[in-house]
This record gives sequence, structure tokens and C-alpha cells, in this order.
Amino acid sequence: MDIERATTLFLDSQRYFKNATQTSLTSSRQEIRHFTRSVGIVKVSDISAHNLGDYIINGLRERNWKMTTVLTKRHTLNPFFDWCVQQGHLNSNPLELIPKPRVEYHLMPSLTRQQASHLLTVVYNCYHRTDFSRYRSYAMIATCIFAGVRRSELFQLKVEEVDFGRQAIIITQGKGRKDRIIPLNESLSTILKEYINQRKKIHPTVPELFCQNSGKAKYCGYAFKFIINRFVKISAIPFTLNTLRHTFATLLLESGADLHAISKMMGHANIETTRRYLNVCVEHLRGQIGKHPVSIEK
Repeated sequence: MDIERATTLFLDSQRYFKNATQTSLTSSRQEIRHFTRSVGIVKVSDISAHNLGDYIINGLRERNWKMTTVLTKRHTLNPFFDWCVQQGHLNSNPLELIPKPRVEYHLMPSLTRQQASHLLTVVYNCYHRTDFSRYRSYAMIATCIFAGVRRSELFQLKVEEVDFGRQAIIITQGKGRKDRIIPLNESLSTILKEYINQRKKIHPTVPELFCQNSGKAKYCGYAFKFIINRFVKISAIPFTLNTLRHTFATLLLESGADLHAISKMMGHANIETTRRYLNVCVEHLRGQIGKHPVSIEK
């Protein structure tokens, strides 16, 4: 069977039987296409551990892939290879013969409480072309810091999903097609109410909470990337949207919040993912080191 036909059938099975998201399906198609075109194969039967190994080694040598990139590619390609085995197109999964790389996990970057407060002040007080753009930028940064939403969730959030009655943000069909609830604290609730009042003045026609100045299209991550770069220069605080998400978890941990509750709000499928934030939580580590039994007597 040719690769294109197999890819289409595989993605159909993922869509209808695994309930995969469109983002996941697009990522799978792109990675399968990139692999097969890089090694020059057109039939599923031509896939082997040899050309898969060449693909990975070439990426590490010529394209400076990080080990995390290799892991991501393995994770994306593995379901396709498993499907090919189940359908009888391959005798075995070629990834079984490729050693899994060891990844060095670095501390996840996050802002201190003082940095987060300073950033919010800078975003609100710096120059903006319109009041609407000021409140929008302020609300978007605040939503990341106070709610820890993912990048895709931020731009897909609907007005109706901000429930001031229940004081919560409702994330529908987030990563893994899972819904979850993130409580609104008083600060974020006030900021979002002010932004929504400004939003009403431009008479938007889209359901997304964060829209463009015209109100006719939702705001996109590509445009916000340039805004973030501007805030980085003005505030002298290096950050990304992921940094703000990490900040949400880290500051909650430092304030004594329950790890399980944070995991639920972050939308982590495995609490071990949330546990990694303990490594950067200085207050937590300081509390633990205080339990050391040895003391100095003079």
C-alpha cells in the first residue's frame, strides 16, 4: 500500500475510533509526510528500522534536533507504525529496534511573584494604540498567569465559557478532548469584566473572547507573538506564554496549593507531569530542607 493511502486510512481511524483532535491529526500527517519524503519511500512496505534510524541520525547531525524533538517524533510516528502492523502492512514496529533517547529534563522557566506583578503593570501602563488593545493584552497575559491556560486554549476561549456566576473558566475540548473548570480568582474576574466591557464597544461578530480590533475575526497566536516580544523588551523580563503557564503552577505551589488540584486545573493527564513543578518551587524546597535532622551545637 502506498504511504498517502495508508496515512489517510490511519488518520480516519484516529478520528473516528480514537476521537483525535484536528491538531493531533494535522501533526501526525505532517510528521509521516516529513519522515517518508526525507528517506524517499512511497510504500509502507519500504519502512524499516534502517531508514527510520537514518532519519533520526540525520536530524540530530544536520538539523540539530534536540533529544526532546526525537521523543516527540517517536511519539507521533508510533501510532502509525502500530496501525500498519495491525493492518498487516508491516511485520513489526520499526521503533522497537530504535533505542529511546535519554532526555535531560531542565527546570521549567517561570516568573517570581514580583516579576509577574511587574509584568502585568507594564502591560497595562505601556503605550497601546487603542483602549481595546490595552485591555485585550492585559486580559490575555492575566488569563495565562491567573488561570494557566494553554496557548491553543487561550485563543479558542469563548465569551460564554467565562462564567462569572460560577466564578470559573470552562475549558471545553482542551488537550486530549477533555473539558475542565478553572476557578476565577477576584483579580482575573475584575480584569476580564473590564475587557468584556471594552469588547462590547467594537460590536464583535465572533464568539471567541479574544478578537481582532475589527471584531470580525478571533485573535491569533502569530499576531500575539509580536506583542509578547514588545512586552519582553519593555519589562526586561524574558517570557513566553508557556512561561506564564508554568508561573501559574509554580506560584500556586509556593502558596501551599494542593498538587492534585493544580494538576486538575492545568489539565494534566498524569500528576507526575505536575510534580515536575516541585523542582522549581523554591518555597517547597526550602520547607523540605528545614526538616534536615542534623544541627550544629556550639
